[in-house]
Amino acid sequence: MLRAITLSAVLYASLLAGCAASCPVPPPPVPHVVDTGCDWVPALSASTNDTAETKRKIIAYEAARQEKCRQHHNARASTTGG
Repeated sequence: MLRAITLSAVLYASLLAGCAASCPVPPPPVPHVVDTGCDWVPALSASTNDTAETKRKIIAYEAARQEKCRQHHNARASTTGG
C-alpha cells in the first residue's frame, strides 16, 4: 500500500512538472505611463540676473514645454471626448 501511494505521488509530481514546462505562460502586463507634468509643472521665467544666453535657453525651453503640453492636452481631449 505504501508503495502504491509513493508511486502515485511520483506520477502526480511528474504530471505537475510536465505542465509547468509545456503550459503557456501569459506575458507580464505592459505598464501604462501617465505623464502629468503638464498639469503641475509651472512655467519658467527669466530673472534680471540671468545672462542673455540663459534667457534664450529659458525661452526655447518654454516654447518646447508649451508645444508638448498642447499636444498632450489635445491627445487627452481626443481620447476622453472632452
